[in-house]
Amino acid sequence: MHQSLTVEQISEVLFNTDPMGTCCKENDCFDEYDNIANAVFESLASGRPTAGAVRDTLIEWFEVESVDPLVIASVVQALESRAQD
Repeated sequence: MHQSLTVEQISEVLFNTDPMGTCCKENDCFDEYDNIANAVFESLASGRPTAGAVRDTLIEWFEVESVDPLVIASVVQALESRAQD
C-alpha cells in the first residue's frame, strides 16, 4: 500500500482520524501530523506492515507505552481506503 500513498495523503488521514486526540481538526492544525506521516511513510517503505508502522511511529513520537488497537485499526482502514481513491 505504501507505494500508492504520499506523505501528504498519510498526513491527511492522520489529521482526519486524529489518532492521538490532539484536537488538530478543531484547531485547524493541518500540519499537526506532517512529520509523523513522513515517519510512517519511511517505515512502510522499509517493508513494515501498515498497522505496525502506524503503531510504532505513534508510540515513538508521542512517547506513550501503547496505542489503542481500535485506533490503529481505524487509521489502517482509512489509509487503505485513501490508497484506493
